[in-house]
Amino acid sequence: MYDAFDGGRPRGGREIPRLDNRRTGAGEGSARMRSAAFWQGWMEHKNYLLQLALRWMSGNHADAEDLLSRACLKAHDRYLRDAPRIRKLRPWLARLLHNVCMDEHRKRAVRNRVAEQFHPEQLEHLAIQTRAARPHDEQNDVAEAVSTALDAIIAMPNRLRHPFVLRFIYQYSNQEIARHLALTEVNVRKRIQLGRSLVRERLGASDILDEGN
Repeated sequence: MYDAFDGGRPRGGREIPRLDNRRTGAGEGSARMRSAAFWQGWMEHKNYLLQLALRWMSGNHADAEDLLSRACLKAHDRYLRDAPRIRKLRPWLARLLHNVCMDEHRKRAVRNRVAEQFHPEQLEHLAIQTRAARPHDEQNDVAEAVSTALDAIIAMPNRLRHPFVLRFIYQYSNQEIARHLALTEVNVRKRIQLGRSLVRERLGASDILDEGN
């Protein structure tokens, strides 16, 4: 795993075959000109970047290509803004791709930690009810619905996630949640309502998000 770059050589690792780095220039001209310059440079370095992504994603080709695509769009937007400050394109792209890959590893680690807090039956129960509330998605299997439910929970901030999990996963009442989290029942209700609004669209399951007591 590499956390810094010096041209084409990741610190602490063997040298990667070098390509000529193209100076981006002063960044003058329209956004369209900058965009064209970016795509020319991206195509020049794409294979090199794919090899880096494969290395950082443990050789998983599907993950590497997915993250390379994400990095491409992110790099394009930043290049339009920051082109005058980018001296050499290839190491700049490599650093951005590295950050995207490491962010993905961190998200997966968090997802695994959250998943470990629940029994599989709890998430499956939530997922099955989610599917029941979305009959047009009947073709989705339970595993996919479980993943969607878990992602929705992970995306919530901690102050909203904790009451939400106690209410909808562990079936605690608002009074019990207030006691466990040292909050007022009014505060608990507000946090559950906020959490519900954040995840309702992703889950598409209003039936399971009725607050109750």
